[in-house]
Amino acid sequence: MEEAVLKGYRIVRYEFINQMPQGSAMKMGAKYNYNVKYTPNNTCRAELGVEMADKEHPESFCVRATILGFFDVDGSEEKEKLHVATFRALFPVLRATVSVMTAAAGVPPVLIPQIHIEDQDIYRFEVNPGMSGK
Repeated sequence: MEEAVLKGYRIVRYEFINQMPQGSAMKMGAKYNYNVKYTPNNTCRAELGVEMADKEHPESFCVRATILGFFDVDGSEEKEKLHVATFRALFPVLRATVSVMTAAAGVPPVLIPQIHIEDQDIYRFEVNPGMSGK
């Protein structure tokens, strides 16, 4: 079995604000967030979010999108490997969605910059479902 097999996805958030005057120069910045929740039955749900905005006028030009992905995973793999594998599967889908949706809005397509999750710090917190938080 592959490390992670994408079984389905859905876009759960998409916002696009374009109030910049036509022909305005922009300096774009990107913020990402990624979270994976694992289950004992070798499945997981991954959530990838991105915000692309003009650095000087984020209130005038901004794209926010979030995708949920549902995976079958190899339970014997390390969580960090699964985290990377699920990210690699979802990122191109979200990138294409943002590009197509902005182009459909009549502006040049917004391309989310490629990110290599392997180069990022991955913070993992194990949550024990039996704990009551007391």
